[in-house]
Amino acid sequence: MRFILYIFIFTLSKFLSYSLEFSHQEKEWLNSNKSTNIYFLNTDQVYLYKDKDKIEGLYVELFEKYESILKSKFNFIDLNKSELVNDINNANLKLVFNVVQTPEREKHYHFINSLISYDIIALYKKNNLDLNNFENLKIGIISNTSQEKLMKQYYSKLNYEYVDTYKKGFELLEKEEIDFLIAKNIDDISNKYYHFKLEKIPTDYLKIAILKDEVELISVIKKLLKTFNDETVKHEIIKKARYNFYKKQLVEKDFYKNIKNNYSELVVLIPDHDVYPLFYKKAGLFSGYIIDRLEEFSSIISIPIRYTYNPQERYDVRALDSEAGNNERYLSEYYEADTAVFTNKKNEFLNSLDEIKNKRVGAISIRNQLQNTVFLENNKIVKYSNINKALNDLADKKIDYFLGDYKITSLEINLDLLSDKIFLAHLSNVKNKVGFGTNDKNLYDFFNNILPKTSLEKDIINRVFIKPNISFLSYKLAGFVLSISLFFIIILIVLYKKAIDNSNKYKQILDALVDSFEKANELNDTETGEHTKRLNLYSAFIAKKLNCSNKFISEISKFASLHDIGKIGVSDSILKKPGKLTAEEFEKIKEHSKIGFELISRMKIGEIAENIAFYHHEKWNGTGYPKGLKELEIPLEARIVALADVYDALRQKRVYKDGFTHEEAFKIIVKDSGTHFDPEIVAIFEKYNSEFEKIFIQNS
Repeated sequence: MRFILYIFIFTLSKFLSYSLEFSHQEKEWLNSNKSTNIYFLNTDQVYLYKDKDKIEGLYVELFEKYESILKSKFNFIDLNKSELVNDINNANLKLVFNVVQTPEREKHYHFINSLISYDIIALYKKNNLDLNNFENLKIGIISNTSQEKLMKQYYSKLNYEYVDTYKKGFELLEKEEIDFLIAKNIDDISNKYYHFKLEKIPTDYLKIAILKDEVELISVIKKLLKTFNDETVKHEIIKKARYNFYKKQLVEKDFYKNIKNNYSELVVLIPDHDVYPLFYKKAGLFSGYIIDRLEEFSSIISIPIRYTYNPQERYDVRALDSEAGNNERYLSEYYEADTAVFTNKKNEFLNSLDEIKNKRVGAISIRNQLQNTVFLENNKIVKYSNINKALNDLADKKIDYFLGDYKITSLEINLDLLSDKIFLAHLSNVKNKVGFGTNDKNLYDFFNNILPKTSLEKDIINRVFIKPNISFLSYKLAGFVLSISLFFIIILIVLYKKAIDNSNKYKQILDALVDSFEKANELNDTETGEHTKRLNLYSAFIAKKLNCSNKFISEISKFASLHDIGKIGVSDSILKKPGKLTAEEFEKIKEHSKIGFELISRMKIGEIAENIAFYHHEKWNGTGYPKGLKELEIPLEARIVALADVYDALRQKRVYKDGFTHEEAFKIIVKDSGTHFDPEIVAIFEKYNSEFEKIFIQNS
């Protein structure tokens, strides 16, 4: 039964996979534009790079995959920095990848997020720098880049040394004329420098700029990028792009040649138990993150891998190694473990590990930082080789606490359906690096180079994290899903098989999914039932008055109710708190947009439903979340639902407030025209406000 929750979602997502389809206007545009140029700043990354005179990379693979459907050729052309900056500032380029979004450029260009997300990091060479006082050090930064824009916004008072290119920046770093070089985490392809993430700056995306009057092109590019919602497409393209890129990047490296000369096979020591999601057995085969990386190594360098469980046998690489008890010389880190304490007592919260005394504490391994501490002296440590055994002993109260990695242990608790017996008691600041351990520096250098750097690569490569990662479902939906899931899956599969050539049957499946999501949300919050029904009615009414298409009206009238489905992943103590939320609690609330989007996108319900879940808290003036979009950047369906949701929320009585009158809600909505809400939608609300009051009264 441990996989029943995600079998349900995974099975249906396969049936309802994304397909690339174009409207009549988009097809006409593609037919009349047989060749379109995509300009980009010359780069040396897996997403776009130049091999001799040929442009290759992830984006090239994506466009080539759909070339027969597009029936139009997209040509990638690299420009140097001065050419690209001059041309885009003068609006001379139709379509540009990976550029900085500025207010001046927004006058001519529509910007969308690319597939590539990144974090801002500080690279440094000297390992003895005081990272807590980097404000007093010399900071190198590349001018006219997104990192410069973000650093000025979040770290305005640093001592900056401006340079034109990364080449110059790395030269200054090598000469120690600067202490840090500010970069994206996708820019240090050699992994030769130390680095730390600048925590104040949120993860951002490389941007794609398209001239505003190219409406059909904007839509075509969005739909093409959307195909990455299909996990099969993601995996196929990223696997091919990474293989081609790293094969060409590494083949001339000394460590590559040394490995080819010294190894006829690679012997890898693997765990003798499952460690989700890093390593596990599935249908008798090894799976997980570390197996993916090892198979990629074998593919790139053409050396077979032999696995062994026996630590006494000679081996070349320890697949799951850590700082704790690591006797190897080199550790290629792929994961940082957060130490957490789990208990079998509900509502037990510990301020520190020192509060645990004279207890039986289960552990797989003990972090280096905990060696020779009073924590070990004061307690009996019970060593386990298997996390499942440890957690079941904790649930059965054979031990008092379990000390382990927060993410992996939480996932295992939910997969084993133990969330009603095991609870988080403490999250420590003790961290532990996990990776490939080896005595051979050549192997260390190889793995350091192929370990993922961009958030996109991590997301795709970590697909083993994604499939079982529905922990937010298990807390609130376990009883509901487990009671009907087997029957429901069978019914839906039968419906699907009959529906291949029958759109009415497909609609039944879709309606069943939406209905199930709505019921799940009602289980989470009994006050939402009528609210979601009214939201569908308000949204359909607005869409009709905007003269939207019948298809759009039909979809928003069904999917508006899914706007807050992600709240099933937010604690009841926060959702139903009678008082004001703390800043930390509000950040937790904001996560529901992403949770809802991920759930809906995996079910392949459609773009309108996804946009509603993800963007319905964006504001017209750009101060909303999760992306801070403004004005027409916000999808229309999200702008509609935003107003409908606020109106109904104002009217509705909740545990933490009384309901507003229609007149009070009306004044608030009208006042926020042009700040929170789209003025055109507010104008419709203002003109037909009596209809909104009627919907509320008749459906309460």
